[in-house]
Amino acid sequence: MHDSRGSVRAETVNGRIEISAADCSHDIRLETVNGTIEALCPANASLRYHLETVNGHLEAAGRTPSGRSFGPKDLSGEIAGGHAHFSAESVNGSITLKLAETAAK
Repeated sequence: MHDSRGSVRAETVNGRIEISAADCSHDIRLETVNGTIEALCPANASLRYHLETVNGHLEAAGRTPSGRSFGPKDLSGEIAGGHAHFSAESVNGSITLKLAETAAK
């Protein structure tokens, strides 16, 4: 999905989810069993985020979880006041949430 606006809910069993949101001021929920999730929000996004995976890497605006590298892991936090809720889950796949200003890193 590109340039999405409003609330977003996307689910798949086998496949990648990629979203580039023009506006992240509404709730976003992304889920896949086997696949990666990549999300890009504007630099001024205000989010409460929660990311979960069993087999994969997590990153939210440059932040990564501390602790184990194998098995279930999650990453939660807030960006710029945490107005909207962003959640993403994958059993087998990495999850990346980037802000436009950090997308080139």
